Amino acid sequence: MDILQNKLNITILFSILFILGIVSFFANIPIILLIFVSLGLVGLIYTDRIKPIAAFLLFLTFLGGFYIADFRVKNSDALYYIAPKNNIVAEGKVVSILETNKPDKTRFYFKVDKINTGYKEVDNLKSKTIVTLFEPREVYSKIQIGDTLRLKGNLRLPQKAANPNEFGYKNYLQNMNTFSTMFIQKDNFEIVKKPQSIGWKFLQKVNIQRNAITEKHSKILKSPYLELLGGVVFGDDAITPTDELKESFRISGLLHLLAASGLNVGIIFGIWFFIGNLFKMNYRLNIIIGSFLIILYTCMTGFSPSILRATLMIEFVLFGKLLDRKADSLALISFVCFLMLLYNPSWICHIGFQLSFLVTTGLILAMPVISEWCKKYNKFWQFLINSAAVPVIAQIWVLPVQMFYFNTFTMYSPLANILVLPFITIVSFTGFISSIIAMFPFTPDILIKICDMFLSPFLIITVKISDFISSLPNANLVTIQPNIVQILLYYGFVLLITKFFIDEMKNKKLIYIAISVFAILLMSFIKIPDNKLHLTFFSVKNADSCLVKTPENHYFVIDTGKKSFSGSYSSGEGVIAKYLLAKGITKIDYVILSHLDNDHIGGTVGLLEKIKVKKVFVNTDIPTTQTSQELFDYLKKHNIPYEIVKNDTVLYEEKDLKVRAYLNKSIDENENSIINLLEYKNFNALFMGDAGIGGYEILPVRKIDVLKLGHHGAKDTINKAVLDKIKPQTVIVSTGQNQYGHPHFSIIDLFSENNIHYLRTDNKNTIDISTDGTNKQENCYLPEKRKFLPCDNHAVK
Repeated sequence: MDILQNKLNITILFSILFILGIVSFFANIPIILLIFVSLGLVGLIYTDRIKPIAAFLLFLTFLGGFYIADFRVKNSDALYYIAPKNNIVAEGKVVSILETNKPDKTRFYFKVDKINTGYKEVDNLKSKTIVTLFEPREVYSKIQIGDTLRLKGNLRLPQKAANPNEFGYKNYLQNMNTFSTMFIQKDNFEIVKKPQSIGWKFLQKVNIQRNAITEKHSKILKSPYLELLGGVVFGDDAITPTDELKESFRISGLLHLLAASGLNVGIIFGIWFFIGNLFKMNYRLNIIIGSFLIILYTCMTGFSPSILRATLMIEFVLFGKLLDRKADSLALISFVCFLMLLYNPSWICHIGFQLSFLVTTGLILAMPVISEWCKKYNKFWQFLINSAAVPVIAQIWVLPVQMFYFNTFTMYSPLANILVLPFITIVSFTGFISSIIAMFPFTPDILIKICDMFLSPFLIITVKISDFISSLPNANLVTIQPNIVQILLYYGFVLLITKFFIDEMKNKKLIYIAISVFAILLMSFIKIPDNKLHLTFFSVKNADSCLVKTPENHYFVIDTGKKSFSGSYSSGEGVIAKYLLAKGITKIDYVILSHLDNDHIGGTVGLLEKIKVKKVFVNTDIPTTQTSQELFDYLKKHNIPYEIVKNDTVLYEEKDLKVRAYLNKSIDENENSIINLLEYKNFNALFMGDAGIGGYEILPVRKIDVLKLGHHGAKDTINKAVLDKIKPQTVIVSTGQNQYGHPHFSIIDLFSENNIHYLRTDNKNTIDISTDGTNKQENCYLPEKRKFLPCDNHAVK
């Protein structure tokens, strides 16, 4: 069937162009996609596939998607303009289920109705924030969704992505229509009242009931099997899985099982529909009952976003099937996608939304072809082939999305999903039924025990399969990060190949076009060799980190930024490793740590966990803090060699390039930093670590092209005499929000008085300086455009 020859398929085209319009808005590539869409429509007119008036309307649909996204997506709310502000009092409603994975804190979304800043009270705000409440679990567990609270704490703006490939918490929250965060310390919250409306009362009762059911299961099932059952039946916010279980399932390609998703919705409806057909139930009655079961399951999961999207999707499709049993499934799913994005264009940025629609679309297109092909075999082989095809098709359709977000390819994911499918099907449906049984107060515990004992071997086998698959060689391959155009080329190739098989391989033109598209896709990954020296100064808050790429394409890192005090964030993993992995770089030559302060070594372990390193250079092997102790323990445990640097030592050398280290033995830890002088032809760069004025005394007198200023620009890190001595062309100040007053005003005044060109990582984001040894170019990262631009044209944000 030609997807362009009937009304339903015009619906598909209409939806696709609307989606592309929204994609062009969020990906910030409207011109590229406008040209792409225009050429495609002209081609369809030229081949008499559609009439010019239809092409014009479809073109307007593309523009409509862009402008609707532009109109509907907000960039701020009332709280955004109040933040940052300390000691505010906010009153409002808890609008999400609380996170329960931490014993001493929780997070939840909070819709603020009124706020008191200390000097002004504002009502009717209707703004949403995400609250982090520091209370023990026995205290915060008293709070339920729908409760009205009064909170006192600090309002902040979420962290933006200041580095390439870094997770943008600000953008993530913006897609949730949230533009601020709030931090509440102990004894600073009050439950004002319980919900009054029917809707919020219902949601609260559902959540209380869900917690009670989970408690009953916990009497029989233990970790990690309880977490697996909880994830499959109730969603990922019911029982947080252990880190070991999450890692095993991530590598094996089964991570989606730990969070109730569209798969579970499909399994529950599929099994019920099979049972209904088995007992020859009326077609429409079977669909109606199945629809009710899906709604019930959605309630039990607490209306998690992934389940809600999947439920809306399948309910719309089922409604269409009720009206017309022969309705085109692809047209229905396209129309559902259109309606959901019309309601909330930001949903297209959610990875769960993307994966749900991509996998569903792939299965709708490919499975009929495979089912038809395997009819020549008996029922048993038909079942095996169709079962094996589902995860393979799913992997094909999610591959570029997986590469884009995670820079990985789970090699054995299809195999793992095939092996666990029969077990997880039993777990999903039986767990759902047993949980319904557990809802009734008169249900005897022995009945729950029998269900859990029945489920236990299937849960154990599922975990064992995941552990086995994740232990295989090359189970999780690192990939480069594709761009939006490459992703579109990939799906164009997949669609062409699919269409070729739908046409029973009769249309040879399609295969030639597909080969051409694939060739263009492959060529887009070919990189022109870059023989320049690159110094990439990451924006790691009030800390230091620079990646050096040499002309011969060797890499080393000077300092690794820091990790948070809670240990939940490391700039080594979240910034440096992500940047390297996105470029397909899995190993580097050296890490040079100027000294053992947390803001210079804190990201090292996180970096080493993701990137292989030949050697680490340090100024001492005597740990003075918990962070430095953890660093040396990790180096020893994983047999990573490290070397204590001596003064005036060459650490690295290649043609025309040399890195020499200087060390000023001092009782002051900052002045004892390793100072690195990089020389390449007529260019040089000086990295001061945290060393101040005293550090310059041990250096040879010479003019410096790029100076990485010591100690984030603190007082006495440089003076007029030093400036006259080294005459830096560009000074890099690596800093961020801090309580120490970095950079000190006297340093900034000194630069201004002497016309010194300086760049700060707190307002220029990542700074990349490239040179051929004579001329240098300075580019700064602009998150809004997701690319580097000349720093002179870079607006301060």
